[in-house]
Amino acid sequence: SLGEPGVFVEGAAIKPGKPTIISYSKETAYIGLPGHPLSSAIVFSVFGRELFNILLDRDADADIEIEALSSQNLHSTP
Repeated sequence: SLGEPGVFVEGAAIKPGKPTIISYSKETAYIGLPGHPLSSAIVFSVFGRELFNILLDRDADADIEIEALSSQNLHSTP
């Protein structure tokens, strides 16, 4: 249980993009992304970018750059 206010979005009518979850608890926002890399990129571009803009009090048109390193190899085919 996350506590209050809890889960805002559980599932979204977007393909590819399942499962998706957005929640908030104790001043921390959480976004659960799908496992497929392309699905994750799409869901982040739709929901995550706006979430970061709200949390960082940034203009909606501001670009966000995040550098990340995967702990696993990402295959282009399942």
